[in-house]
Amino acid sequence: MFGGGRPQASELPYAAYTALFAEEAEGVYASHPEALAALEPWARFWYHWVAAVFLRTYREVASQAAFLPRAREELQILLDAYLMEKAVYELGYELNTRPDWVRVPLQGVLQLLGAAE
Repeated sequence: MFGGGRPQASELPYAAYTALFAEEAEGVYASHPEALAALEPWARFWYHWVAAVFLRTYREVASQAAFLPRAREELQILLDAYLMEKAVYELGYELNTRPDWVRVPLQGVLQLLGAAE
């Protein structure tokens, strides 16, 4: 997941949404959109929980590595930059290959900008 100290941020922001909306793309929720709306908060919860555990464990393992910023604020800036880079990449990818899925990375961009819950 991490190569040369650089997070491969793809595993963090989209795992829950991708799983959730993959089903939507298959039409599972087409006749029951309320089911999707009910699952979305759980997908967010799951994502935040998994991301917190992952980052805590990663920091414990890599705490003495030279590539990891010591200051929490610097680490947050680095993580935010990686996540935004990945979100913008994913947005372009979905626009070019699966425009119907564009809301997945768009939601990620909006969350990173603080414009979405």
